[in-house]
Amino acid sequence: MTDIIFDSHNVSNGEHNPVDVHVGSRVRLRRISAGISEQELRAALGVTAEQMRAYESGAMRIGSSLLYDVSKLLECPPTVFFEDMRIG
Repeated sequence: MTDIIFDSHNVSNGEHNPVDVHVGSRVRLRRISAGISEQELRAALGVTAEQMRAYESGAMRIGSSLLYDVSKLLECPPTVFFEDMRIG
């Protein structure tokens, strides 16, 4: 996988934080590779469909406790969601 370089200082109004986008996309990738539907994961987490889509798109930041729960449900360490990311 290609390294992604983010400059978190370049986030302006209306743009999603690149770290949130990366983490959300990694959650989605891991969920799909585990064969778990969005509906199954959000039901287990107790979040709405809108929240789940916002988390996976990076429009909404995933809190640390929720990310921990996601990692347990997807049977991976939380660090998986930060792999291949570099902050520039």
